[in-house]
Amino acid sequence: MPELDLVTQIAEAIYQIQPQRIKPLPPLLDWRGIYRIHDPRGRVWLLRLLRLPHAADALAESGRLLQWLEQQAQVDSNDLMIRKMQARFAATAGLPCYAGRRTIT
Repeated sequence: MPELDLVTQIAEAIYQIQPQRIKPLPPLLDWRGIYRIHDPRGRVWLLRLLRLPHAADALAESGRLLQWLEQQAQVDSNDLMIRKMQARFAATAGLPCYAGRRTIT
């Protein structure tokens, strides 16, 4: 079966799995396949392959959205940290700070 050759190539090239046995799992659809892969160590892997015309574009768009959300969270958390530090310094302004035995004003 040509599809099992592709599954073997993907398992070896991308996941470094040496398949001993590959079994397609139902339901088999023309746009998706799920395969059970047995390796020489007795481990069992599941591999899902999609064949959709615009899947790469959709996944890339989802990836860009996730990166943007991650950047927004970093900006918000950095901004919050700066605000907390400013509030701490403002609260201690004019009060003596102790460093060891010296008083710093």
